[in-house]
Amino acid sequence: MLQDIYNKIASTYDQDVLEMNRLELFPYDHYDDLLTTISSIISSQDHLETVQILDLGIGTANLYSKVMPERTQVVGLDFSRQMLEIAKLKCPNVTFVCHDFMKGLPEEYKHYRFDFIVSTYAIHDLDTNQLLDTIHYYLQFLNPMGKLILGDNLFLDYESSIRTKEKYLDSWNELSHYHIYNQLVSKINANLSLSYMKLSVSTGLIIIENVHECALQFEENLVQYVSNTMKWKSNPIRKKSE
Repeated sequence: MLQDIYNKIASTYDQDVLEMNRLELFPYDHYDDLLTTISSIISSQDHLETVQILDLGIGTANLYSKVMPERTQVVGLDFSRQMLEIAKLKCPNVTFVCHDFMKGLPEEYKHYRFDFIVSTYAIHDLDTNQLLDTIHYYLQFLNPMGKLILGDNLFLDYESSIRTKEKYLDSWNELSHYHIYNQLVSKINANLSLSYMKLSVSTGLIIIENVHECALQFEENLVQYVSNTMKWKSNPIRKKSE
């Protein structure tokens, strides 16, 4: 079971990931860049006294070493008890819940609403249909103007994924689902707006929000924190007429 795999690697996960990041080895070659970019987006919400965050597959909670704890309230879901035990030592202010986020939000948290729903290096365990179902389900728990941020080995197009596979053939996992932005845009609910932020050829962010809540004030954030950012934005209305 996938849960057993993560429990087994929990004790060395942080060390292994940081070493792969240092050596620029796939799939964690831009791990720190990804976490830094997400934390910068979260920290930029100066109009919010406290930022409410739901983390899907929080793992060992490395993201929250980069976010000011006094400005955030975080609920983190993960099905690996061993990962959460390590996370609790690092982030005592986070509410950790041992739960598979694919099974929905636990009943006791369904009345919560969040400014950000975040998932980093977890969605490669979901196939395309599972990912779309997860996106559509969790959006109901966002506050107005809230955003869902997915960070992983995410590609702009199929050609980018093929080039990466050829370059990192030894570390490419055929059991993982390396999602492609263009494919998700073609299948996502037309009421949603997707933005893509490229951090490297193999690493990216997808930011999802409701079209009627998509605001220009967020436009700057997509290019402010990474100088070489390449950004594409879907236009669902135009897409339907093509």
